Amino acid sequence: MDNLTHLYLGDNHFETIDLRPLPKGLAVLRVLRNELRELSLAGVTLPALTELDLESNALATLDLAALFTALPALRLLPIAYNTFPKEEAERIIADLRRHNVTFYLGAEQDGEVECDQDEYLVDNLCFADSMLSGRSFWKALFLIVVAVVVVTVFAVSVRWIWYQMRY
Repeated sequence: MDNLTHLYLGDNHFETIDLRPLPKGLAVLRVLRNELRELSLAGVTLPALTELDLESNALATLDLAALFTALPALRLLPIAYNTFPKEEAERIIADLRRHNVTFYLGAEQDGEVECDQDEYLVDNLCFADSMLSGRSFWKALFLIVVAVVVVTVFAVSVRWIWYQMRY
């Protein structure tokens, strides 16, 4: 695959991806809509890569120093719909601006952006709330308590019915 310049690996449920074996002449890599939790750049050198699409993954952080070292020609890095904490998303966007790297695809910056209820907005990009956020924790705790109550009521009802059938 030495002549490969564009590679689309989106929608594959990848949790990790090894970028080291990719051809050095690769210019565009799209790994959007996967389940990437981290992006390991140790030993990666892709000098011709200008576009890396990371939208809609489960990334909580990005090592931008390693990214710019591994991908020196990078000019486009879509990052929306990841699970960055808000402060991390703001830091990443500020650093991408300093390096003149675009972090959105065309239309996202043109008009008013509306995020879903479980997302937040940073610089006209939507990011998913982390699964470990406080709101999700309390929601999970509430659902567990409701499940315990329902199971208890069911068990007591079955026991009462069984007791009534004895007579």
